Amino acid sequence: YLASISSHIDQAHFVKMISEKLNIESDSIRAEITKYINSHGTGTVGSTIVSKSSIKENNDIMKIARQLIGIAFWQEQEKDKVIDSQEIYSKTREVLGDEYQKVFENISSQREALIFEIESMYARSKKNETVTHEVAELLKNLKSKHLLHRKEALKDELKRAESIKDDAKIEEVLRKIHDITTQMKPGSQ
Repeated sequence: YLASISSHIDQAHFVKMISEKLNIESDSIRAEITKYINSHGTGTVGSTIVSKSSIKENNDIMKIARQLIGIAFWQEQEKDKVIDSQEIYSKTREVLGDEYQKVFENISSQREALIFEIESMYARSKKNETVTHEVAELLKNLKSKHLLHRKEALKDELKRAESIKDDAKIEEVLRKIHDITTQMKPGSQ
């Protein structure tokens, strides 16, 4: 069932819920989903298709978002702030759009552990440039992965529209794919 969930944010949410209820590491659950998809090619329920690459993209998106939000959490509790946490939240929200709230809620439940983890990574490098540069790179990677994820989802939507010969939907989806492809070109980020 988890392999068939088209929204990667929803999938991460359900993986977390199952992990907590069954007291199983979420990485183990994700590994099983990946194993299922590897053996079956894709997860399907009705017309929903989940590809191997979309699972990986979602995991990448969640890891990057987790690190960004973790840096923001860490900076909120620091006296000598290196970077504005509200700016991190704002730029992450800008990239993720409607999915931001679910991602934030998922990550917020791990706030204290995440602060400790991020503090361990960055506390020694109090240099503004290091953290600022890292946040800029993370945001760039998040945008890239998120656009790729959206493009893959649109390709699946295009296949469905083509299968039912819905010309209006095909044109609309192709326009969206073109817009994303344009945003993904170097220099447009």
